[in-house]
Amino acid sequence: MKKIIKTLILLLVISPTIFASSINFSSGYTTLSMKEGNQQVSLNNSAYVKIDNLELTADQIDISGENYNDIECNNNVKFIDSENEITLRCSSLKYNQSTKVLLINGWVEINDLKNNIFATASYLKYDLENSLLDLMIEVKLLHDSDNSIMKCNSDSLRFDMQNNNLSLLGNSKVIWQNNTYSAQAISINLENNDISMDGNIEADITTE
Repeated sequence: MKKIIKTLILLLVISPTIFASSINFSSGYTTLSMKEGNQQVSLNNSAYVKIDNLELTADQIDISGENYNDIECNNNVKFIDSENEITLRCSSLKYNQSTKVLLINGWVEINDLKNNIFATASYLKYDLENSLLDLMIEVKLLHDSDNSIMKCNSDSLRFDMQNNNLSLLGNSKVIWQNNTYSAQAISINLENNDISMDGNIEADITTE
């Protein structure tokens, strides 16, 4: 009975910001485990976590690991990177604060307002430290450029945000301004829309 009372007192007086100076959270129902080697915070019902410029919302969010570095979200997940103006929607994700790597193993929608990009895939790895976004499995991407929608399909895709470059690999296809480009690998410079192709190249170009 004393142990139960002590746990309740901890839940009532503990501050959400004790785990790291840059993390805050809220939810409809919160449980906390302080067991040595297995510390964990479980947020349920409108769970919300904010880490600097990152925001996560979900039906359930678990924060655990050494220094509470590991964050796992499940059901109706939304991830916002306000610095890069990127929003992700999925059913589950994992994020490690130490490595700054986010993983999504399942269907995901990506909305990049800064670069006018919308994409979908069945796997995502977002390396925030190196500004690299990797997509795999049935990748589809739309890019609004020069008042025309660029459509990209491939088995996998890497978005290098620092160099503003898209690298498509495997069954790559780009449709833009009534032209179609197909190859094993296609690279797109988003600064000037230059398209480079390699392997099994095909192109259907419309001339005026």
